[in-house]
Order: sequence, then structure tokens, then C-alpha cells
Amino acid sequence: MKQGEKQGSVLLFDKKKYTWLIAGLVVTAIGFLLMIGGASEDPEVFDDAVFSFRRLTLAPILVLAGYAMQIYAIMKKTTNVPEGSGRGRDTMQQKTQQKTEQKPQQKGQQQPEQHGRQAQTRHHKGKKHKPGKPKN
Repeated sequence: MKQGEKQGSVLLFDKKKYTWLIAGLVVTAIGFLLMIGGASEDPEVFDDAVFSFRRLTLAPILVLAGYAMQIYAIMKKTTNVPEGSGRGRDTMQQKTQQKTEQKPQQKGQQQPEQHGRQAQTRHHKGKKHKPGKPKN
């Protein structure tokens, strides 16, 4: 590739997936922050704040919801497109195919062998011979 050319880059996740992933991380972090605390000032005295609704119910629900959001973000189907191109995988495959077709053959390399009836008539001109045996 030349220095001036820019290769179309495709990110692993699209913008929507990153949004879901970051939102899941934030919800998980909030859940863990809500679990913090409940320690009593005096070690001899038991504090019932450990068993509050916030620590036993709300915080674990938020943590699990955050994990679910992250899993959804990872498993969701990506609709990435290379920069400056049409749509999806078909376009990428077409571009790759066009690049391979446009590559000039270097010295010493043979043209790719064609298969089928046309190749047989073109290379052998109607005369069939067995490979490995010399022609006379």
C-alpha cells in the first residue's frame, strides 16, 4: 500500500454497541457503590443498616442489570461499515475482490489457472495429453 492511501478501517463495535457497553459499566458501578457502607462506628454495637433495602435488593439488581447490558452490547449484531464505503460485509468482500483482481502480476509469477471447458480448449487447443508425459 502506498503512503498516501488510506485503508478503510472497521471498528470492532459500532457507536450503539459502545453506548450500551459504557451504560452497562456505569449501572454496574452504581450498583457496587450502593453496596458500600453499613459499618458501625463501634465494633461492639451491631448496626442493622447492613440489611437495608438499598444494600440487599436495589444494589444487586443494578449490578445484574449492568452485567446484562454489557452482555447485550457484546452479543448484539454489528452493522459496521468501512469508512467511506457503501454498506456492510458485501461491500467489503467486493472491495477485497476488486483489489485482488487489480493487482499487477509480478515477474516470475504465473497467471492463476482457469478451470472448466474454456481453460481446457485454450491451453490444449483440442489436443488432450496426460500430465507428466512428454509431448512428441
